[in-house]
This record gives sequence, C-alpha cells and structure tokens, in this order.
Amino acid sequence: MGNACFNAQHKERREEAHLIAKLRDARDAIAAAPRTQNPRYPKVADRGVSLRFARDFHAALEDEVGSEEVARRMTSEHIVGDRDPVTDEAIGEWPRTNYMADVRPWSILALEKATLVSLVETLYIAAEVTGDPSFLRDADGRPYFGKPSVFVSYTWRNEFGDVVAALQGIVGSDAFVWWDIFAIAQCNHTSEAKANLREDLNAVDAGGVVAACARLCLVVVPWEDPKAFGRVWCLNEVHMAIKAEKEVRLVMPPRETDRFLQLLLTDFGSIEIAVSKIDMRNAQATKEEDRERILRQIEASIGFVEVNKRIIRELREWLAREAKTALDLLTRTQRATSALINNYAGLLQNQGKLDDAEPLFRDPL
Repeated sequence: MGNACFNAQHKERREEAHLIAKLRDARDAIAAAPRTQNPRYPKVADRGVSLRFARDFHAALEDEVGSEEVARRMTSEHIVGDRDPVTDEAIGEWPRTNYMADVRPWSILALEKATLVSLVETLYIAAEVTGDPSFLRDADGRPYFGKPSVFVSYTWRNEFGDVVAALQGIVGSDAFVWWDIFAIAQCNHTSEAKANLREDLNAVDAGGVVAACARLCLVVVPWEDPKAFGRVWCLNEVHMAIKAEKEVRLVMPPRETDRFLQLLLTDFGSIEIAVSKIDMRNAQATKEEDRERILRQIEASIGFVEVNKRIIRELREWLAREAKTALDLLTRTQRATSALINNYAGLLQNQGKLDDAEPLFRDPL
C-alpha cells in the first residue's frame, strides 16, 4: 500500500523531479565559484528537509537509474553511493578514499564531491552560484529545508521509500526532518572532507541535534525483527532523545502498521519480546570504530544496564499507548472477547501502574 502510493506520487511529479540532473549540470560552476558560505551554512542541527524534498529526490533517482523497481528497492547505502543499486554489492571498502572514482554519478557522494559538505549545504551553494531558487523550493514554492522538528532514526539497510512512508502522517507539509544522509557531509577522500564529516558526526554524538528536535521517530521494519533494534547508532539516538526528554515514537510504513495492529490483537507477547530483548552491548555498526566509540561513551556515562533499562522502559510506554489506541477502537462486544485487554492490563501492571491496570482486570468493558 505504502510503496504503491509512493510510486504514484513519483509519477505525478516526474516532470518536476530534476534536482539531481540540475545539480550535476551545476557541479563545474560550483567547483569554480569562490566559497562564500563560511562558516558552514546551515548549521548541522538546522539542516532539516521536507518530505516533499525526499519524494522529489527519490523521483529524481528513479529518472537517473531508469527503473522504477530499482529505485523502489534503494536503501541509503545505495543512495549515498556505498553499494550498487542493481547488484547490491559493495562498491568498495571503507574508507571511501578507495572508491570515490567508482561511485555512481547520481549518488550523494558524487553530488557532494565539488563542495565536500552535506547535500543540504550543497544545494544552498548551488542556488547561490546559479541563482536558481528551485534548488531550495518545491514546485509549489514551499521551502525544501528548514529547522527540523523530527529526528528520524533508521538503518541504512531500510528501503528509502519505507522511511518516507513511515513518516507520512507524522510530518506535516510545513515541517522538516533531520535526516542523516542529507544533513551530514558524506565524503572523506580529502583532509577537508574528513574534517567536515567529523565535525558533523561530533555534533550528533554530542546530542545537540536530537535535543533540537521535538521528537525522535524510530523506523521499525520488519516489525518482528526491527533492524533498528540491533544498530548502535539507532539505540544511541533513542538514548539521547530520552536524556533530552523528547518524545520517542516508533513508526512504520502502512503495510507494517497493518501487521502490527493485527499482532496487538493476536500475538501481543511477540511484540513485548521484541522490545524487551534490546541490549546495546550487542548492537552493531557498519564501522567498528563507530561502534566502539559509542559504546565507550555509554560505558563512561551511566553504563549499559541503565541505558538498556531506559530504552526498554520508553518503548514499553510507547507500546502501552498503541495498545490503548487499538483497544479504544474495539466495540464493546469485541472488547469482551479480545485478549488485548488482559495483555494491556498486564503491561500496565508490569510498569507499576496498578491503579490503571486494576479496573481493566476487574471490569474490562
């Protein structure tokens, strides 16, 4: 359902989706122009993108690769340029110094090569150099970029379309999302590129980027075994949101939402297990150096046991809210026979919310 809707939106905007082609055409002019944006602009915490930008960028990718099916399956690893979108084979080994010459010309790595800064910054530079405001605004004149209210946490192996579909209904047309592949400089083939990448990663590590947003949305696909629960970056971002007292919300594309709601009614235990087995010590990262750095930071602060407890507690709070929402949608007759009410009451009891759980056990209707 989500991908079908997503592809339909692509087709409607096909004539408008020329972001990548225009940026490729402007690369020589960008490379030759004197750099006036110093310090870097926008600041890393302010590099939010609209969902319309994400959809237009994906549509432009489809035009570049010439295949709707290939574009649909694209993940962030393909879009950034680390993997081939057709074969899914790695283009090269880290560091990217070893394979910058082999990346696809439409990839983010290739698009940032002339500026060595993030894609958001690169598009601002393109608009300045060319005088073309369409680098910064959609076809309806609305800004592509602005201060983000949502931080999206996901894995680079999630399909890009799934991440967009998961945010639909969460992010309004006038809101912006902090999205790492667009907000962080990706190149590292020169000393300047490495410095820019490290500057951006340090800003995220410090927690200021997450704290600047009102909520964090964690993309969970597939629900039975969410990739994000096993990735150290995602769990650390959730931890930073909890520390900053920001809302944490699990989101999923429509096809996963339908299955999740069914599981709430038929197999509540499997959801509790998926949430409860989180252990940051076992989480992985693409780069071992990132994993080790983040785990050292956690160990030096409050420790793994406390971090795990905080994350699991927050996700159980989210699960309780979702269970209540699902329960409220049931009719009186359905409530009388549904196992959800006892599961929900048991979850509240386990959270120590006895006053809320007791009425459900005593009088479920």
